[in-house]
Amino acid sequence: FQLNYSKYLAMLEFHQRSVQHCDVVLDNGAGTGNLTLKLLQDGKRVIAVDNSTQALEILARKCEGYGERLTILKADLNKRLPLKDDSINGVVSSFVIPFVTDTQHYLEESYRILRRKGVISISAGLPVPRVMDYVMGNAEKEAKERGLLPKYAKEWEQLWETSRLNEQIVIKRAVDRKEILGLLEKVSFRKIEEYKSDPYEGRVILVRAIK
Repeated sequence: FQLNYSKYLAMLEFHQRSVQHCDVVLDNGAGTGNLTLKLLQDGKRVIAVDNSTQALEILARKCEGYGERLTILKADLNKRLPLKDDSINGVVSSFVIPFVTDTQHYLEESYRILRRKGVISISAGLPVPRVMDYVMGNAEKEAKERGLLPKYAKEWEQLWETSRLNEQIVIKRAVDRKEILGLLEKVSFRKIEEYKSDPYEGRVILVRAIK
């Protein structure tokens, strides 16, 4: 469903544009690999990191055939990552904050790994009440237009269930726009630029910064 949803695709395109001049990119919390695949298709070398074995297995199948351009690492995003200092020039973070327990540490690790003038791009859901009603409502409308519903009704219900749980985490941890921008500055990122053409209409922050 995600890859048939215009707002989600616009978010992926934001990340792709942000790291378009980078050759080695860390997908820091890659999940099942939607963004990883897009970056590989763009010709990048990608290091996909996540702490979920199940998600990384799906990612590996989805990105099969890219050989040495794809490195998959299982690692705890709340700890030091098994990557060298100043070793890559791009980091993407798609809907990972606030699912890490220490946002500052997560950003500090990205900063450590990036080379000077390296780029980080972040998309993160904001603690807006009933955000999933908005996201899933729009996605459902597009899914019906594309003939995906009711054909895949069971899968849709599973996605809704996961989305409700995710919304609870986002609201509970309340990592808002001001905190994310402040932490980027605190970690010493510069040229912090929030993407103004927000496809989610204020419910998601899209931001790019430079080391």
